[in-house]
Amino acid sequence: MLGSIYQAHPVVSNIAVSLNRSRPTTVISVGYRLAPKHKFPAAIDDVTRGIVWLLRHTEELGIDNQRIVVMGESAGGNLAAAVAQRLTFDVQYKDLPKLRAQVLIYPVLQMIDLKTPSYQQNGRYRTLLVSPVWMAKMFSNYVVGNETLTPILINNEHIAPYARASTPYSKFVSHDLIPEEFKKENYAPPDINLGYDHVYNEIKDTVLNSDFSPLMRPILEGLPEAYIVTCQFDILRDDGILYAKRLEQQNVKTTLRNYKTGHHSQFHLILLQELPENSEFGDDLVDDTFKALEEFTK
Repeated sequence: MLGSIYQAHPVVSNIAVSLNRSRPTTVISVGYRLAPKHKFPAAIDDVTRGIVWLLRHTEELGIDNQRIVVMGESAGGNLAAAVAQRLTFDVQYKDLPKLRAQVLIYPVLQMIDLKTPSYQQNGRYRTLLVSPVWMAKMFSNYVVGNETLTPILINNEHIAPYARASTPYSKFVSHDLIPEEFKKENYAPPDINLGYDHVYNEIKDTVLNSDFSPLMRPILEGLPEAYIVTCQFDILRDDGILYAKRLEQQNVKTTLRNYKTGHHSQFHLILLQELPENSEFGDDLVDDTFKALEEFTK
């Protein structure tokens, strides 16, 4: 819903400067259409076109096609994960160079369950930039082009009870995949008997689509190596944890880094110098991510 390549330019430039200190590195920012004017799948289609163009022109751009990494933050993490899946599994892309890795920074990966432990624990922190209400509004605009679904999403009533109790929900967003340490405080298993059949029937083709919810793809084996960043004080923390666990189960090399003093948007706020210097809020997050990128592209 928000942002542009122009607004992202300071962050992207900072990434380029940092990576080029060790070796020549090309950083490309892909623009995409925004909701509510352009609903799903406009954004992922635009990103796919951009990455496919790049993969087809690496030689003339002087880019090593064996060291290409897709990276995204928050909603961008959703698009990075989805495009990695498209390029890996869609037959039409089978002749393109393979991605070296995917770097997902507190990504949005599903709209099935808005009562994960991290939603429950961090939803009351209004200062941490992404709240359940705001997330519900963005989801609603992306799915239907307006905010009519917002109150239903806030209450986690958008999935019919019969569907929530069945696969793939019971497997792919199971709270059993989330380590117990993340469920010790302010958490209760959500009521799976809540939900409206008519709402679910309206949106199921979207929310089950792995282009929208990368966590919903049944087969993940074969995806490029993943580096996933999550933050303790972020409602999206468990999306990243769930995806990392499923990737590991399917033999995809995965590194999960959870930052215990971290919060949403920390990565770009540090790069924009909008957090205090030497803040406990995540210098390590940025440094570790750059080290991973350097390793993937060396």
